[in-house]
Amino acid sequence: MIQKTKWGYIDWWYLPENEEGKRSMNVGVTYIMPGLSQSPHIHYGHEQLLYVLEGEGLYNIDGEEVPFRPGMHFYMEADTLHDTINTGKGVVRELLISNPVPYRPSLSARHSSGDVEPEGAVRPNLYAAVESIRAQLLEAVRFPFTIFDADWEIVMQNQFFSKFCLKQCRPDKNPEMCTCMRKRIFDMSRTSSCIEFTCPYGMTIYHQDIIFKGEIIGIVRGGHFFSSDAGSEFRGELYDTPRSTGIGIQRLIQQMADSVLSYCEFYVSREMLQEKEQILKNTEQRRIRLEQDLTVVKETVTNLKINHHFLFNTLNSMAEMALSGERDTLYDAIIDMAKMFRYTMATDLRFVELRSELEYLNTYLNLQKLRYGNALQINFEVPGECQNIPVPFNFLQPIVENAFTHGFQSSGKKRIWIEVKRDGDYAVICSCNNGTVPDEVTLNRVQRSLDSNSGHGLSLIYAKLKSAYGGDFRMKIAADSDRGTCVTVYIPIYEPEDGESKEGTL
Repeated sequence: MIQKTKWGYIDWWYLPENEEGKRSMNVGVTYIMPGLSQSPHIHYGHEQLLYVLEGEGLYNIDGEEVPFRPGMHFYMEADTLHDTINTGKGVVRELLISNPVPYRPSLSARHSSGDVEPEGAVRPNLYAAVESIRAQLLEAVRFPFTIFDADWEIVMQNQFFSKFCLKQCRPDKNPEMCTCMRKRIFDMSRTSSCIEFTCPYGMTIYHQDIIFKGEIIGIVRGGHFFSSDAGSEFRGELYDTPRSTGIGIQRLIQQMADSVLSYCEFYVSREMLQEKEQILKNTEQRRIRLEQDLTVVKETVTNLKINHHFLFNTLNSMAEMALSGERDTLYDAIIDMAKMFRYTMATDLRFVELRSELEYLNTYLNLQKLRYGNALQINFEVPGECQNIPVPFNFLQPIVENAFTHGFQSSGKKRIWIEVKRDGDYAVICSCNNGTVPDEVTLNRVQRSLDSNSGHGLSLIYAKLKSAYGGDFRMKIAADSDRGTCVTVYIPIYEPEDGESKEGTL
């Protein structure tokens, strides 16, 4: 099979065309004409081996310029940014071997619910599923895609649309005006593969329904690339995407859908287990099960430990101080580190005074200043009347740490505000940061996934609060025009009784 491009052509020796071969490697020979070059491109989900058969030129591999000549070979990991420049007078000929390497997202738990639909089963939470696989799979994908729910509302959309798409349709701002984003029904009863279609501007898009137990619970749309192999005549400044890259994009979209389905299997299994637990509620077996669950909760949720990335960064900063002779600063840092370990290793506390949480948070922020220096600014607004309020042990620092993990992605001033006030019988505790503010779709997804036990940081805090107060609390994530992203917690001001949730005393 010959695929023509604006820089030459590819003679494909082998391309998998059926279900049995969808995990097979692609093999072909590329021909780059004299004086021409490929545009920078990514072979999504494929590792590549290039063997130079003929010609000379330059490779740009993730920004590094490497000259090549006949007999040389190069290995590139999946999702490497790459282009080839023919600097010689003859044709550049390369043997290309492209092998799919699937991403492997891990869920907080995996179960199989079998083929039988449980009686009274609830609809799986697509928002929680997307949040569960976001960091390990979805954020690693570098081609544009959008995930819709069954009502055609956007659950997640990344920002890798090409300049051409942004100029013609603005799918990120006006999806209703973009033909490739509109609701379209495809007959997928005869295939499990993605449906391919072309927009009026010649861009190739893949459509994959997410079907769970015979019901469409979501849709993945992605790709948005130009390929002359698809029959499009428009070229302009667009990169002519090879067939192998299109196949890689198609496989990754299918993998997104499969990962969501894996979570849904876990979700349904969890619901079945919860129903069985409800049946055992008033029996001795239920009492023993609750004691076991309480032990697990204490070990995996209540006593959240120090993030290892933060620990390594802090130890590196302390090592630099030791070498530079900053003894006083190093001494203070060691004391703060000891305080943090002493606090997080407590095993007999479930509630503490707010002042203890604030002291622990201040110790953590002192260590963060070792890394960021004066670029990190903290503002506390906590009236004295709120200092003695009972709060769950070790719940505030992980909320603030979330700003360093997801909010502060760029250089510049980093500001954190901690505000506490009393509103009747409730304490309102607000943590804001001026880091990157998520868009409304992301905020909505994270908010709706809090009560999902998905395992991400804010979900763990939500579970801790729910264990402490039942339904008598609120946790809200919102964007503030002046202070960026804010996480606000509303908790009742009272001493929980022994029969409710309390584990220790103040």
